[in-house]
Amino acid sequence: MTSATSHLIRPLRHLVQQPSIRPKSVRSVSTHGTWHTLNTGAKIPALGFGTFQDANAQEEAVSNALKAGFRLIDTARVYDVETEVGKGIKRSGVPREEIFLGTKLWCNQFHPDDVEGALNESLADLDTPYVDLLMMHYPVTFKRGYERFPRDSNGTMTLGKTTFVDTWKAMEMLLHSGKTKAIGVSNFSKAEIDALITESNTVCTFRTALTLLPFSLHDVDRVYHRSLLYIRWKCTPTFSKMTSTSGSSPKESMLSSSVH
Repeated sequence: MTSATSHLIRPLRHLVQQPSIRPKSVRSVSTHGTWHTLNTGAKIPALGFGTFQDANAQEEAVSNALKAGFRLIDTARVYDVETEVGKGIKRSGVPREEIFLGTKLWCNQFHPDDVEGALNESLADLDTPYVDLLMMHYPVTFKRGYERFPRDSNGTMTLGKTTFVDTWKAMEMLLHSGKTKAIGVSNFSKAEIDALITESNTVCTFRTALTLLPFSLHDVDRVYHRSLLYIRWKCTPTFSKMTSTSGSSPKESMLSSSVH
């Protein structure tokens, strides 16, 4: 793991290490049958299960999450766990058509000419012909190439020559390919979302997937996202860590960490 990646994920690790609040009773997540409708007509569960960079834990975590009733699974290219997520889906026995699966493009593949190839790589690792939601992970474009965190000789991050609006327009084209059923953004501010609405063909009722911590958004952004978009919380599903800190069962820990 690179130092840049470690810096990126530190807030989520901090969250996972906090003791979980043990629920008074445990029930299947499927009893929380709330779904939302995207502007494409697709249905997205209100409660989702997020994966992260602990590859050894993801197959079992995803399988257990689906068996417990989750139907939305979120991952990302930069996490390097899409293969394990795909295996977890197969292991769960839950039919693919019952699962809402989302993944995210990473910033070094934001050039419009790279977007479909990046999605193809994700589909191959996830072992699925399509994803239900494809997102941009962050509103910044890195230099094209293999390096996920490209830097110059001075150690400064090297940016790309295109914008996230260009990326979004390439993603719009993929909606006609059958490889993704919906597109979205992650960690975008009000101004950045407004730019997409203004400069693309997207109507304003699209959705965003956010990793939200209490300190991660200014109040104005928080209000804006709640009024316009669907907000999804997520945390690292490492059952062994959650169980050791809370003393509860994996299912109890998973439910508690997803709801609170």
